[in-house]
Amino acid sequence: MTVGRMSVARMTDSRGWTVYSSDRVAVGSVQSIVQSRAAGNAEYFIVALSDGGTVLVPVAYARVNQPLRRITLRALPASGCRVLPLYSGEPLTEGLEDQVWWVFVTAEEAKSV
Repeated sequence: MTVGRMSVARMTDSRGWTVYSSDRVAVGSVQSIVQSRAAGNAEYFIVALSDGGTVLVPVAYARVNQPLRRITLRALPASGCRVLPLYSGEPLTEGLEDQVWWVFVTAEEAKSV
């Protein structure tokens, strides 16, 4: 059983898994995973939000519970999912990645204050 961050070497097909916010609200489900071209490491979950739209979630900010087939976002409440930039499958740019990471880093900093 693996509970915690998903090991890149042991990446499981998580498509369809429910995604929960840090305040335990079901916010969507995993559509796919974005992998690094260079290393083949999983970098982002592509998440279809329940209230519409698709977003990227950094694997580093997700806790994975394989037995329950669920992913919980670290530090990001349900309301924070609405400020993530929408993702439509375009190639990742540094600007898009910066926007996504900014949301998670800001939420984590706010939680620790």
